[in-house]
Amino acid sequence: MPQSEGLKVHRAASALALAESGNDAARQGLYQEAAYLFRAALRFDPDNALLYNNLGLSLSECGRQLEAFEAFSQALRLAPESPIIHNSMGNLCFLLYRMQEAIAHYQQAVRLDSTYVSPYINLGRAWRMCGDERRCLGMSQQAVELDPDNTAALENYLFSLNYFDMPPDWIAAEHVRLAPVAYGAETAVPVPEAERNRTVRIGFVSPDFKNHPVAQFMLPVLRALHRRLEIVCYAQVACPDTMTDQLRKVGCAWRSTVGMPDTVMAALIREDRIDILIDLAGVTEGNRLGVFARKPAPVQCTWLGYPNTTGLSQIDYRITDAVADPPGLTEQFHAEKLLRMPRSFIVFEPLESSSVAPLPKQDLTLCCFNNLAKVPDGLLVLWSEILRQLPEARLLLKYAFFSDQFVQELTISRLVRHRIDPQRVVMTGFTPTKAEHLGMYGRCHIALDTFPYNGTTTTCEALWMGVPVVTQAGRAHVSRVGASILSAMGCPELIASSGTDYIKKVVSLAQDRSRLRQYRAGLRDRMRLSPLMDVEAFAADLARLCRVIMKVRYSHE
Repeated sequence: MPQSEGLKVHRAASALALAESGNDAARQGLYQEAAYLFRAALRFDPDNALLYNNLGLSLSECGRQLEAFEAFSQALRLAPESPIIHNSMGNLCFLLYRMQEAIAHYQQAVRLDSTYVSPYINLGRAWRMCGDERRCLGMSQQAVELDPDNTAALENYLFSLNYFDMPPDWIAAEHVRLAPVAYGAETAVPVPEAERNRTVRIGFVSPDFKNHPVAQFMLPVLRALHRRLEIVCYAQVACPDTMTDQLRKVGCAWRSTVGMPDTVMAALIREDRIDILIDLAGVTEGNRLGVFARKPAPVQCTWLGYPNTTGLSQIDYRITDAVADPPGLTEQFHAEKLLRMPRSFIVFEPLESSSVAPLPKQDLTLCCFNNLAKVPDGLLVLWSEILRQLPEARLLLKYAFFSDQFVQELTISRLVRHRIDPQRVVMTGFTPTKAEHLGMYGRCHIALDTFPYNGTTTTCEALWMGVPVVTQAGRAHVSRVGASILSAMGCPELIASSGTDYIKKVVSLAQDRSRLRQYRAGLRDRMRLSPLMDVEAFAADLARLCRVIMKVRYSHE
């Protein structure tokens, strides 16, 4: 063999070995190591588009988006007709709030391969975040039709249903029908019961132990609860951040589950002798419901991270409260039995201690800081009537994707269709710090909650900053979270029973500056004294609930 040919063979073999090692590292969640190995492989095979794609995927998982963009750009230069690479670049553009580019890459991927399911899933997600109900549902359904057993397609479809004003019993039935397809219905391995006298061991499972609203709600809970119970956190977090560090410092046992197959993770939970395993994600991205389907703990619950049933019979309970899920009203919408906390199903601890700004004297400003997926056309009809009755008011919408002109233009066209003058609407995009984000509430008089998918973090933050939130309570948990929060705050007067009542409450409050000043001056103190910030009482209630669950378990032996 000529020396040049031998060198080519050697380089190809070296590139292949490094690429396989990189793929193994990525499967284990070792994305920094994977990126290093893919870069090394590219030194031997610099024209390999797939290597650049895999490098970009690993860099993106590490949070190194600009480097990932360079890698995907090079991959597309080498293979411009690759649907896989277009889909990868679309996902990165989505993370960078470049929605128009993301949609263009997804659409190109579909044009290149109409049987490739991932870009259909991602188009459904993208149109949802643009507030386009029709295209969101259409693409989500197409993905499921294309690959009926695809877990990601099923998750995206089920998650999307929460945003539409559909009968909650039908949405629940879809979860019950499709969850076993997505996550399996394997025969549970018998789990040894706990010794009756030892401390109950709780396992929390989440992909959101990072800079995410779920982590913000969980941090104070873990701090207070770990003094009462033994806790293990199972973290599906590929790229830990400062919030992850705060959670780990609480002192609970910590298990990284990135790259861990469901069977291996289930075995680990059994080895940890977990008594009650609690899911914090539902069907949201990164969940480990496939583990719950294997029933690795004697008792399994879901809580906090998803406003609907998981649809899985292997999950015994859903933790909620009597306002979010009034007795006799919502049991029929759940595969799980409802366990109601006595005060509130959440507690809130602000991440910033920003001071409350004085109530603006002029320019009546209504606001909504929720994402556009939570602003369906039916809600715009209500907002249009509110603005008609309040001709001096303007509407401030804050949403990260408003940094993209394309999303702003789509939103303006929706506003015009619903007879809302765009000149009366201010759209603000991403703000880099939490302090800046909270500071925007200083410009606002009233926050408008969304329906049917209520806000949670946004509602708590608005109240913390002295801005009253008007919500509409519906029939299901997803549309009763606002009512739960406001009830815990002692503000039932801000809870509307219908769309007409919602309009009436907003208009009446907007015309009463005295009430607005009272809310501005008193909401923060009211929140501090409410169950929403009584972390110790909440932890005691949750610990008591867990002990009751175990007693019930023993009583059925």
